[in-house]
Amino acid sequence: MPRLLAPVLLAALLVPASATAQTYAAIFDGYADYIDFGVFDPGAEFTAEAWVQFNSVTDWNTVFEVVQLGTGINAFYLGYNLGDWEFELADTTVWEGDSCGVTALCFTSPVSPLTPHHVAVTRDASEGRFYINGNLIITWPTPPDPGFGTQNWTIGADTDNGLDFTSDPLDGYMAEVRVWDTARTQGEILTTMNYGLTGMEAGLVALWDLDHPPGTPTADDLGPNGYDGVLMGDTDYAPTPFWTLQSQGGDIPGLDFDQDGYTPLDGDCDDADPTVNPVGVEACDLVDSNCDGDLVDGFPNVDGDDLPDCVDADNDNDGDPDLTDCEPLDPTIYTGAPESCDLVDSNCDGELVDGFPNADGDGLPDCVDDDVDGDGDPDATDCAPDDPAIYNGAPEDCDAIDSDCDGDLVDGYDDTDADGDPDCTDPDDDADGDPDVTDCDDLDAAIFTGAPESCDDIDSDCDGDL
Repeated sequence: MPRLLAPVLLAALLVPASATAQTYAAIFDGYADYIDFGVFDPGAEFTAEAWVQFNSVTDWNTVFEVVQLGTGINAFYLGYNLGDWEFELADTTVWEGDSCGVTALCFTSPVSPLTPHHVAVTRDASEGRFYINGNLIITWPTPPDPGFGTQNWTIGADTDNGLDFTSDPLDGYMAEVRVWDTARTQGEILTTMNYGLTGMEAGLVALWDLDHPPGTPTADDLGPNGYDGVLMGDTDYAPTPFWTLQSQGGDIPGLDFDQDGYTPLDGDCDDADPTVNPVGVEACDLVDSNCDGDLVDGFPNVDGDDLPDCVDADNDNDGDPDLTDCEPLDPTIYTGAPESCDLVDSNCDGELVDGFPNADGDGLPDCVDDDVDGDGDPDATDCAPDDPAIYNGAPEDCDAIDSDCDGDLVDGYDDTDADGDPDCTDPDDDADGDPDVTDCDDLDAAIFTGAPESCDDIDSDCDGDL
């Protein structure tokens, strides 16, 4: 049998994993156990990969078998047989190991049992490739077209008659079985081999993580096409021997999950969103669309924090959210702020008085009210700014109050002695020195108590005697 590569020790190619992704993996007991995935066609350019552990290494050990039911002819086969890894495409016989170098790629490598390892094969029109743990082991120039279409996909056992999957059974575990519609590069294989995928990665035709509790009869396809498998024979699930890091989508450093042309290694800060990448268009929002670590990006930002005003719940950064802050752009005004006697509602209670004097009860504290008594006459012209009954133009009474602020108490009332006091309030209307209460003629200045008496008919001295 032709040998295309020197022996490679499989155990030396192992890649340590960083965290557990799975609880269970599929287990095959080496006696006609397999999983049937049915018929599907990934295309002539494809990749098939899986994590595999041999519990024991027998002469014939099948990993993948894609076979025409009824004939046993393989469109694609991968297994470890008689010390050789065998990668078959469009084999014209039902036997394994009889067509190396023609329709099969074979190479010798000892396999260590109880050792988890990752295997992958890729095929395009120019080359087939076989990888172990992401290491390119051997290439196959111009490999045949597998001719997928009506062939049935299985893992864990082979059929030589197209009916009974009893040949070349696997004794071991498998998990994270994947089929892609592209011939993946070595870099792409290395990027994802140590991750549990989501099923939403671009190019995935099928993904069976094989992480189900024991007794589960099916193998769910997490990919987009729903190629669920059925466990056959004694195939079951058991605690997994494999270690991978479960992806949540967009978190694998070298994978462009959202297909925007940038990976996390390229600076894509959200590889689950195709609108976010190093050349994304920035908007005034909470998304760093251009991955520059800055949400402001020239948008208004009154308080100079890390948030543009359009999405900042407290634009003036005074501790009072804009929803309750009556002046959301002034950090000195907020709910509960110290209040001053001024025209500013500093504490946002809808009131300017806040216990300061307010004589007219008009909502303005006296210290800033230009009409403290509320009489309509500004304090600057009001001669009695604290008395609402006294103001310019107020109705004047005959009294001792200048109600209309004109500086005059008479205001047209009688003022016999013209002394500025109207008679109604003047105690000595005729200004003769004798109060009206004792003056027998209080409007005649020549008649008063003690006035000089003349011999006439006037009681000038108010003694009641002529």
